[in-house]
Amino acid sequence: MKLKFIFVIIMISILCSCETVSKSLDEVKGQDTGIPELNIVINKYFQSFNDINEWSAFASDDFVKRAYSWCSGDTSETKTIEEMKSIYFDINKDNLKLIGYKIEEVDHKSSINVMIFVTREWEEGISDQTTYSIIKTDEEWKIDNRF
Repeated sequence: MKLKFIFVIIMISILCSCETVSKSLDEVKGQDTGIPELNIVINKYFQSFNDINEWSAFASDDFVKRAYSWCSGDTSETKTIEEMKSIYFDINKDNLKLIGYKIEEVDHKSSINVMIFVTREWEEGISDQTTYSIIKTDEEWKIDNRF
């Protein structure tokens, strides 16, 4: 009987913690997009922002190419996506790390294109503002551009 009670308590704890993780991914910091799947992509992108090998899963290949070009100055387009990610990672490994973000405004351009206006918080008390275009391709939301 005591073993069953302990098992039930463990199962409740596991289920509650899973729900908390899922719920936190649905809730963006700042203005909500109104699209739970998009909120999850935005959260995962910003949670993995400091490692291109992680955040690129939430971005279009075009965005990865542009980010590489911005960072490296290489516009030749002769490298593979994997080579670009490796070089980008090496260039940025010692840069300031993103520690937070807040969506200031959401603009639904269409059912497959959303713009978010974001304040990003970096180490050492630095912040900036930028805009991201996010598109829906093959039923998945992807970060597609930054302005």
